[in-house]
Amino acid sequence: MPAAARSKARAEAKAATAVEAKANAAEEAKAAAKAAKAAKKKRGEVLRAKAVTERKLAICRSAITKNSRSIELAVKRLELSRDLLDSKTLDNQWKELIFVYPENVDLWKRYLLFVQTFYIRFSVAETLKAYKNAILKLRQQQAHVADHQETSLEAAENLFKLEHGILDILVQLVNLLI
Repeated sequence: MPAAARSKARAEAKAATAVEAKANAAEEAKAAAKAAKAAKKKRGEVLRAKAVTERKLAICRSAITKNSRSIELAVKRLELSRDLLDSKTLDNQWKELIFVYPENVDLWKRYLLFVQTFYIRFSVAETLKAYKNAILKLRQQQAHVADHQETSLEAAENLFKLEHGILDILVQLVNLLI
């Protein structure tokens, strides 16, 4: 093959390589633009979701100011706050709510569910400690109700609810450990 032909072949190969490189660069640029657009869309969705959550929290706080004794509203506020607050603050707020309403079995069950499903610093030891604390507090409430209420239908119903709540929590604990 003469030198001119080899030179022409090399030039054509370089041109083909350059065209291929440009095509690859164009495809990479398109892919990068598409990824950036998807990331921007996802950020927008996350920001919208956060804004919706904050709006729900504002509504919930407003409702709490009008009905400060509502346990359901307080729990809803804590559930909405789980994505906005750090785990320690959230745990402290749950504990404060339980301190105010230690006799509420449903509240204890929701707190225990929080501890074992959301709690970022989850550990079996901390979860067992929470279950132990719940059972001890409910047993104290049970003793208090038994000692200080007369033998009425309401007192019997309260004792029944506490006993069944304690049993439900024990069943939850056994299911957790199995």
